[in-house]
Amino acid sequence: QHPTIAKHQPRETASGINSLFDGQVPGSGPAPDRGTPLDAISGRTYVLTMRWDGPGHGQGLMRHPAPADTHPGEHRHTIADVDGSEIERAALVALLRRSARGWSEIAVDAQEAGGALALLRRAVSGTGALFPDEPGEAAALNAAAADLAAWRADGLDVHTCFDQGYPQQLRDIREMPPLLFTRGVRRPDHQAVAVVGSRAASERGRTIARTIATELVERDITVVSGLAAGIDTAVHEATLAAGGRTVAVIGTGLRRHYPPDNAELQARIAEVGLVISQFWPDAPRPSSTFPCATPS
Repeated sequence: QHPTIAKHQPRETASGINSLFDGQVPGSGPAPDRGTPLDAISGRTYVLTMRWDGPGHGQGLMRHPAPADTHPGEHRHTIADVDGSEIERAALVALLRRSARGWSEIAVDAQEAGGALALLRRAVSGTGALFPDEPGEAAALNAAAADLAAWRADGLDVHTCFDQGYPQQLRDIREMPPLLFTRGVRRPDHQAVAVVGSRAASERGRTIARTIATELVERDITVVSGLAAGIDTAVHEATLAAGGRTVAVIGTGLRRHYPPDNAELQARIAEVGLVISQFWPDAPRPSSTFPCATPS
């Protein structure tokens, strides 16, 4: 009935859970130079062809002007015209979309294969294939590129286990999430405390939770919880009321809300704090995902 507390004191290095919020998402601009985010490329359309340079070589991706039947100004999001890290990001999304295996297993397999692109080529072409299935690979990458562009257009940031700023603590756990989705204000949280508890909390339990959250805010400590009913809701609301920073780690996609009554609260947290999910943005809340979303 009462809240429980777990304190996280990050390391003094760039690694750690808080380093996820140190990096900046690459800025967008009008010129579609190599490295420009896909959602910043407009007014020009490209198609993708590929050459085989061996596993893990993103430079095998070539861009060419679109066919003559492409309408002027039409915007097709493809993996062309982006840097190697974005190609790896798209390849990981493509792998997770097509595979029935567990996400954590795919993350480990991709690391052992030397990258998501190398593993995708094997998955598309089949183990031991003499030549890669270039059209199949290009289609998978372009579909993933469209997903990434749509998520970013919706205000979501996407972080993969291959990104330099991925939390080191998560790399060390057995079921490492290959993707993290965030919405809100990213910044280093050098001191953070997670306060979670029962969804069927007593009024006394909620009062204790509010008191703890308020005192943490007074000490300039970020308050983390799971946006569930009961204790979690009391913690987030008290933190916001006290003018503090709160982070919600949720068990649905970022475009969903659970419980539904917390939709407005989730939006308020995203405006001044941060909401994090390891699930596809449109994923509902199966009962099996609730425990693994609890902050720890």
